[in-house]
Amino acid sequence: NVTEDDVYTHSETTLNRTTREIVSLTIDGSYQDARKMMRSLVAVDGYDPQEVLLAIKRDLVKRPFNHTTLTKVLERVAEIDFRLIQGKNSFVHLAAFLASLRNYTAEKT
Repeated sequence: NVTEDDVYTHSETTLNRTTREIVSLTIDGSYQDARKMMRSLVAVDGYDPQEVLLAIKRDLVKRPFNHTTLTKVLERVAEIDFRLIQGKNSFVHLAAFLASLRNYTAEKT
């Protein structure tokens, strides 16, 4: 028998699965591990940094953050996206975003 979980597991892309894990690691305080996974997505797997940020954003809006935290996080996503469009160092900005995410979610107001 195929379960609903099986369908979701097999239909989910590597990018979505990995970004969900990156967000979870970051929130749980494993910033270094999350950063390594993010670097691998961009440098090894060849994902576009903006594509990674968008996948992270899609994961974030599904999580049970309070309104204030989610607003702060999404404002930071927009800021990082703008910097990526400008052609700034993508890895530095994505890593900085993860640090911000950890700080915002640690507050849990």
